[in-house]
Amino acid sequence: MVTDGRPVAMPLDPYLASMVDIATVGAAVAVVATSCMHDLGHTSWRAPDMSRIRRGGKDVEFDLFPYLDPAQAAESGYSRPDPDPVPSGFPGDSQRRPLTEAEQLAYRGAPDEQPADPQLSGGCLGEGERKVRGEHGKLPADPRFLAAESQSRARTDSRVRKTIDDWKRCVAVNGLTYPDPVLARLGWPREAKIPATAEEKRVAAIDATCQKSVNLVGVYKTVRKAYQERFLTEQRAQILESARIFTSWLANANKILKIGNTS
Repeated sequence: MVTDGRPVAMPLDPYLASMVDIATVGAAVAVVATSCMHDLGHTSWRAPDMSRIRRGGKDVEFDLFPYLDPAQAAESGYSRPDPDPVPSGFPGDSQRRPLTEAEQLAYRGAPDEQPADPQLSGGCLGEGERKVRGEHGKLPADPRFLAAESQSRARTDSRVRKTIDDWKRCVAVNGLTYPDPVLARLGWPREAKIPATAEEKRVAAIDATCQKSVNLVGVYKTVRKAYQERFLTEQRAQILESARIFTSWLANANKILKIGNTS
């Protein structure tokens, strides 16, 4: 039974790369691509702001069914966390205008043509990815992809669906007809600095009370954990190899960015 918002440990947690490290890899790719673009004569192409990669994004991942405290929901409605800072260093982040056809071709390459310089296969973006990722362009089993997959599978699992049906019956007693809690929460778009309306608070309180009564978050987390355990059992070797490969990407990125271990 989940009765508060404390994080619930998941089997894949130890294998998830931090958002700062992911941003560092992306920044290094962008730096190489920028140098490549300048070499090809596209001197207006700007490198990303290196000072921002250290911030990266929040490591707290978005979940489908975060715990919603009934008392807090009644007082302030649905929570609106501050958005993650946009990590720089990813292709296109530094551009503030539409790319020209020539820039598009130089950056991404011509997919159906072999360029005169084989080093530019895939364009300058491909060059950046090769310099950072070496011979391993993709991870055999990306732990962050598997973590996201565990969310999707848990949401459609019969045990979670049954619990959502129980929740729907509970909120219906109070006159609400949402198909699931995700849509109930998303039905109140507003910025974090704008207070919730009385109606949002009422709906959020009913939603939270019903979620707690059917232990929705507890069931969902249990099912999601089971899927992650299955992934880890079936793909352990690939997950461990992915961690090793990502470590090599990060080492290459740090060399390119010349930030070493100071981040």
